[in-house]
Amino acid sequence: MWWKMKVVQIALNLSRRLYNLFFSSIRGGAEVCLFVLIALIAVEVVGRYALNKPTLITYELSSYLLVGITYLALAYGLQQGSHIRVSILVDCLPSRLHKWWTLIFDSIVLVCIIVLMWKSIGLVVMNFESGARLATYMRTPLWIPQAIVPIGLGMFVLEALRQLVVQAKGLQKARR
Repeated sequence: MWWKMKVVQIALNLSRRLYNLFFSSIRGGAEVCLFVLIALIAVEVVGRYALNKPTLITYELSSYLLVGITYLALAYGLQQGSHIRVSILVDCLPSRLHKWWTLIFDSIVLVCIIVLMWKSIGLVVMNFESGARLATYMRTPLWIPQAIVPIGLGMFVLEALRQLVVQAKGLQKARR
């Protein structure tokens, strides 16, 4: 019987490591987008004002990179507790009620994010199947920049689920 617990423990450790690795790579993607955006804007400034030769793709690429930064960093922001919460009324509640309210509200947010993720997946699939392209200089297939949205929202959902489990365990321990 002890070996079953050991197998479960190994599986949990492996899943935690895989989650952390995947999470770090998504966060790294947001960081790469930020550095590429900075470099791209620097090249545009030099090209436009020093050489009088502006690039034709900076505006389009910077838009994609900004979407990448925003959506790929969502889960990291949630993990670090840096998302905005309006808690003026909730902070006045007793500790136990505050924890329950946070769990309920975070569950509602999770459902909303899952709906957004599902709809964004549908949009990406629709544009992939139709072959829609942007009417810009680069003629980028629409699904490529749009694919960042469900990836970022998916990571947000995973992190929100992880936090909900931790909150529920905390409420369960407090009940004992």
